Amino acid sequence: MMKKLIPLSLLCLLGAAATVRAQQPPVNISEQRHPALAAAQRDCRAAWDKLAEAQKSNDWDMKGNAGRAKELLTQAAEELKAAAEAANAEAHAQQPRRSEPAGRGPEQDISAERHPYLAAAQQLAMQAWQDIVKAQEANDWDMGGHAEKAKGLIDEAAKAIKEAARAANTARSR
Repeated sequence: MMKKLIPLSLLCLLGAAATVRAQQPPVNISEQRHPALAAAQRDCRAAWDKLAEAQKSNDWDMKGNAGRAKELLTQAAEELKAAAEAANAEAHAQQPRRSEPAGRGPEQDISAERHPYLAAAQQLAMQAWQDIVKAQEANDWDMGGHAEKAKGLIDEAAKAIKEAARAANTARSR
């Protein structure tokens, strides 16, 4: 009896880990208090959904890049929530702000004709990045460094989306 319980417990634990890993990005920022951060978080969720559709349409053969992009988008959405919380705290503390960050955001270079879901995910990642810049401008750029971290995660996700397109191209040419 005990021998059967251990493998079953291990299987349940692995199933739970897979569920957590594939978790959608949260959408939990107040639209009224932080409209740009809320928009960026919604864009992360929408990009995640497009990646899920791309995985289904490509029979999941993108060498793990779409899955990695989904994980990064989830992390970015969580950082956006932390940025909103930091902005709330900074508004009460009247802390000094940091200077304007550099960067131009993810590129949009995936063919919408060849990879409609991946191109849409890439475009949504760019929109999320731009929404974060709007939020930084509205909050004098700081937000505890969380907005910059979210932008970095979105940049990484956009690169993974590009790699997913390359992998899908390779898989199709075989």
